[in-house]
Amino acid sequence: MQDNQKTRRPRLAPPRRTVAALSLAALLLAAACDDPRFPAYFRYAVDVKVDGVPVTIERVVKCTGTRSWSTSANPGGWTHHSYVNPPVLGAKVPGSDAAVYVRVPLACAWAASPEGAQQRPPPLVPSDIVPVLWTDNWQRLEQIEYYSTRPSLAGQDSHVEFVRVQPLERADKKAFELSEVRAARESPDLRPVARVRAKGHDEPISAPSWLDPDRPKTPAPGMTCFAALSLDRGNWDQWPTLEPWVDSLPNDGRFYEVRSALGDIATSLNFEGGFFAAQSLNRTSLRAESTSEEGVRRALQLYNSMHPIVPSRGGAYIDKSRQGISSCSFNLWHYDRSYEHHVKQPVGERKNRKKIEIHSDAKRFALMIAPDRESVMLIFQLGPIYSTMDEPVAMDTID
Repeated sequence: MQDNQKTRRPRLAPPRRTVAALSLAALLLAAACDDPRFPAYFRYAVDVKVDGVPVTIERVVKCTGTRSWSTSANPGGWTHHSYVNPPVLGAKVPGSDAAVYVRVPLACAWAASPEGAQQRPPPLVPSDIVPVLWTDNWQRLEQIEYYSTRPSLAGQDSHVEFVRVQPLERADKKAFELSEVRAARESPDLRPVARVRAKGHDEPISAPSWLDPDRPKTPAPGMTCFAALSLDRGNWDQWPTLEPWVDSLPNDGRFYEVRSALGDIATSLNFEGGFFAAQSLNRTSLRAESTSEEGVRRALQLYNSMHPIVPSRGGAYIDKSRQGISSCSFNLWHYDRSYEHHVKQPVGERKNRKKIEIHSDAKRFALMIAPDRESVMLIFQLGPIYSTMDEPVAMDTID
């Protein structure tokens, strides 16, 4: 078969100058998207005591940054985003299987600025307090508690006493690499508390080996933390119709929702009682707390006295004997599908623990009368506590 040269359409090639111009434009565009301040590094360290044992949670953090031109949020200008590696730090407690974790502060803009150039203050100073996550066993993760209030971080009803945030220090690539080497040897596995990948392990994270071996190995579910805000009967004077209604309820060990019975009383309880504001107090750091307004005072009172919701073989329950703490687990609310349901060894019980079982009628984010009829409760979720990081980080791994 002959090729008919006359009917063939010639292929048009752009002039060499056009090709060169396009290549140069592409290079300039790529260069424009690279923020010259990054990568930046800073050292972050927090001193605590865990059941009396001094522990320093420390790591050199790497910040990477990108810029994009003319977005809808900032038309005609630059926008900047930074990413940290890792997003959470952990430390093992000497002489035990316990570990503690803190979230990495938003310090990338500070670390990337030349020291003294803009007089930019660090985002955390030694007088600040940051929330701390504690687990009794960093490999099994049977008991996890989150301390985000000043009373709990003072060691009140908790395993952790907060000591100080060490001054943030700018660091360099060499310090980061040395920190990664130490972390691979000393840090607990971060994957259960932050969505990160371990170096050399690109496959999905499987459920820990201590689950039922016959159970299908699926990617590990996310960790959530729950607590119950509680407004006790002695603080109901502002709502005079509440107490007579509660006294009319049967003693059947069930929760009862306030809104379905009292309507606007639930709205008043939510806002004027401090429930709505208390849920917004899940902060990355605890600075001086203002108590000038009555609403803020009530919200702080509720938040500082919140009770943990604890998983157990008998079902999850509200532990009213402890305050200022939330309890964390994997799929706690759906107990039959949670990790705790499959643990072979029972979790150790504390003595004199008052249990209030959470029955199927308990609802999240709804004001309810507790089964003991002594408090209005709101079960809420604190989270997500730790952010996502797709870049591999150094850590121990659970085989």
